[in-house]
Amino acid sequence: MSLLDLIFPKKCFGCGQEGSYICPLCQEKLKIASPICPVCTRPSGQGFTHPRCSYELSPDGLTSIWEYEGGIRRAILSLKYKFAYEVSQKIAELVVEKLKKKKVFLPVRPVLIPVPLHRQRQNELKRKERVENVKGTFLINKKYRPLRPRPLLLFDDVWTTGSTIREAAKTLKKAGAREVWGLTITKGH
Repeated sequence: MSLLDLIFPKKCFGCGQEGSYICPLCQEKLKIASPICPVCTRPSGQGFTHPRCSYELSPDGLTSIWEYEGGIRRAILSLKYKFAYEVSQKIAELVVEKLKKKKVFLPVRPVLIPVPLHRQRQNELKRKERVENVKGTFLINKKYRPLRPRPLLLFDDVWTTGSTIREAAKTLKKAGAREVWGLTITKGH
C-alpha cells in the first residue's frame, strides 16, 4: 500500500467499500449495454448501422460496453469533472478486460481516435442543444496524410444522443475515411 493510498484510500464508486475504485462485486453488477444503430438508436444485432439508416457520412457502427449508471457512471463523472485521473487506469483496465470477454464486433486493426472534450459540459444541455452544440466543431488538420485505408474507431466515454460521434464521423468521412465506428465506455438512456 502506498502513502497516497493511506492518505486518500480508494473507495468503490458503486458501494463505498475501501480498496478499489470499482470493487469486484460492483463490477459484476455493471449492466451490459445492448447494441444499437448509431443513426436511429434502435436495437441492432452487433451495433451495425442499419442498411436503411446508412448514408455516405454516417458512422458504420457503435459498440458501447455498459449502461451509464451506478458505479461506472460515478467513476466517469469523477474522472471528467473532479479531475480524479487515477480512476482512468481502473476504467481502462475494465474496458480492455470486457472487450476481450465480450463478443462484440470491432473493425480489424483500427486507428483509435479519442474524442476530445468539449469546452462546454454537454450533460447540462437538452438533446436538441447537444446536436446543435457539436455541429461543425470538428476539423481535420490538413498536414496529416489521407485517412485511408484503415478503419477509424472513435473512442468516447458516454453515448447519450450520439451527436458527437455522428458529427466526428461525418467530418472524418468528408476527409476520406472509408469506415468509422464509435466505441464508448457507456451508453446513456
